[in-house]
Amino acid sequence: CNFFATARGLDVTVPEPLPTDHPLLTLDNCTIFPHIGSADLYARHQMVQISVDNLLNFFTGKPMVHQLNISNA
Repeated sequence: CNFFATARGLDVTVPEPLPTDHPLLTLDNCTIFPHIGSADLYARHQMVQISVDNLLNFFTGKPMVHQLNISNA
């Protein structure tokens, strides 16, 4: 399968922020966004719902939503 991307949009970089002389900043076909890739109403509503669910679960002794068990990683 041949695939060629003519443009890229990045929401997160390593390191962050990028140094001012980073090669990505010189590309005409690369746009770097300041962590706004999830800035739509649906995504924000989901983030709020997960936060509320986690607070309720915490105070009632239930597991957190999307809890990561690092001992199994």
